Amino acid sequence: MNDNLQGRIDDYLDQVFGPYEDCPSVAELRIEVRQNLLERLSDLVASGVGDEVAYAQVISSMGDMRPMVAELVAQDRREEPTPPIAEPTGDAKTIPASDGEAPGASWTADPSTSSEAPGDWGAWVSGIVGRSFTGIGTIIGRFADAEQAAAAKEALKAAEEEVNYAMGRVEDEITRVGARLPFWGSSDWQKQWQEEHLARASYRAADLRNADFAGKDLTRAQFAASALRKANFANANLTGARLAAADLSGANLSQANLTGANLSSATLREVIFEGTNLTKARLNSANLRNVTFTGAIFRDTKVTYADLRGVRFADCLFERANFTGSDLRGACFDGLGLDSVIFSMCNLKGASFRGAHLTNLSFRHISRRVIASIIFEDTVVDQATYAALVASGCFPSGVRVVG
Repeated sequence: MNDNLQGRIDDYLDQVFGPYEDCPSVAELRIEVRQNLLERLSDLVASGVGDEVAYAQVISSMGDMRPMVAELVAQDRREEPTPPIAEPTGDAKTIPASDGEAPGASWTADPSTSSEAPGDWGAWVSGIVGRSFTGIGTIIGRFADAEQAAAAKEALKAAEEEVNYAMGRVEDEITRVGARLPFWGSSDWQKQWQEEHLARASYRAADLRNADFAGKDLTRAQFAASALRKANFANANLTGARLAAADLSGANLSQANLTGANLSSATLREVIFEGTNLTKARLNSANLRNVTFTGAIFRDTKVTYADLRGVRFADCLFERANFTGSDLRGACFDGLGLDSVIFSMCNLKGASFRGAHLTNLSFRHISRRVIASIIFEDTVVDQATYAALVASGCFPSGVRVVG
């Protein structure tokens, strides 16, 4: 990742946090946010996403942090919450999600709902860019006066034309490279795959829907931005595999080994996660809404800024997992043991920890209202976790403190 991208991240954070860095909590939050954004930016660039798109994705995924910053300022100064901070005016604006969508949803559109032909990934990406420009235009009209809005929209229109031309070139390149890939468009690709070793195989931006990889060795295989809807990876070895920005909706990952795999920005709706090993895997900004994990291993796993609304975890192992910034509204952790798990900046509204055993958990930078909405019934917590809850302004009655 080049220094220019890091500089742009720092410039954007200066606008969000700069006026309030005299507040210790805000300065601390900025450090955490910067580290997470740079990690996610590095993941996207490494997976082949262009610098501009990667930057726009990570900025968009932040959502609107102004209310959180205002609340931290109020807590530090022991006064009522300050008015919302003015929206940053940097080279990329945060695109607010619509009601019911997670932050950054406009950048993770599901190709199955697109009007483009299946596998036409260049056109799909171009469509996302166009819809995003439309969203930015709406924001300009909302926050600028008439004269400024007209000038900005003219500049935006010219920029969109340039981007559409560039995306046409990308589409041509994807088609050209794809034509040279084994099995691209082939009707007998399943038979051919069964006859060869697939470790380190590269199938980026490929249409692999319903593919059968059950039991295969796919160590360090490349599937970035591929269509893998309803693909079968049961008992497959996906150690170190690259699945960033892939569409795995409805895929079977039961008993799969995803140690060290990169699934950042992947669509994982309705995926089967039964006995899946996610040790050191990265699911940053992934769409996991309403997914059920059964017997999965979350050891040193990063699931930051992801959409985990309504997710259920059953008989799962949690050790040092990091959920920073994720949307966990209505998530169910009932009856589980969680050790050294980070929930900083998460939306845990209505999440349930009934009968859970919580050790050394972090709930930093979560509002009192959200903490108060979490369900603690017959929950066992250690002293460190209880102190973290109290520090957030919550004194849960349904917990038993041990140790």
